[in-house]
Amino acid sequence: MSGPKYSEFQLQRQRLLIIQKQLEAELEHQRCV
Repeated sequence: MSGPKYSEFQLQRQRLLIIQKQLEAELEHQRCV
């Protein structure tokens, strides 16, 4: 697997990880309140 398709997949994976971290942070914040 290589080329534009692969880099696109990597970008999507990074985005998902960032979203996951944001969701986890929000859950932690709600738990504190």
